[in-house]
Amino acid sequence: VTDFNRLLAKMKASGIMGSESPVITITIQPEDAAVIAGSISGSLSIVVEVTPEGDISYQWYSNTTKANTGGSLVTGATSDEFSIPIDLTEGTYYYYCVVSSLDALSVASEASTVTVDVPVITIISQPEDLMVTEGSITESVSVTSEVTGGLDLTYQWYSNATDSNEGGTLIAAATSNEFSIPQELTEGTYYYYCVIASTGATSITSEVATITVEADGE
Repeated sequence: VTDFNRLLAKMKASGIMGSESPVITITIQPEDAAVIAGSISGSLSIVVEVTPEGDISYQWYSNTTKANTGGSLVTGATSDEFSIPIDLTEGTYYYYCVVSSLDALSVASEASTVTVDVPVITIISQPEDLMVTEGSITESVSVTSEVTGGLDLTYQWYSNATDSNEGGTLIAAATSNEFSIPQELTEGTYYYYCVIASTGATSITSEVATITVEADGE
């Protein structure tokens, strides 16, 4: 391609090729994008015109720096729109497109920066302390959370012998954001917390909910 473009330039400079040789112009460059690992969507695109009108071909390249030369050809990426690869992991990536047309000098777009961040979990509301009555326990504790990128969240509740959200005992089947306090609890103080996770994200642990069980006064 480089040798062909040089030849075209020499032919034009010498007058062998007339002024009607096609000229490619990129009217809209690909924009930078920020995505979340595990839920990547979207695409990069360019808008091109060639005068006089002619067929246009596209080839996208990836690069390790923000440059529109020296990149690696992306197989199958041959249209004016390039879907951001969904398997990218955390980091920064660069893409550009080389546009060609018969008898025209090829033109490379500006390099687009794609930033891939890991999902981040945030707890919106913590589980609250409760006081319940032995023999008639119907209450529950809950946690509300969200994760960037709209990924799915998983929950796991733990019980503990102390007021700590570490070193607890996993409660089988307690895997939703709401945990029903065991009805069989007897008079005393109990501690529960929840670990929230999502694919690719660092898990986060809720505060401890202190459950005080009082004896039935009847």
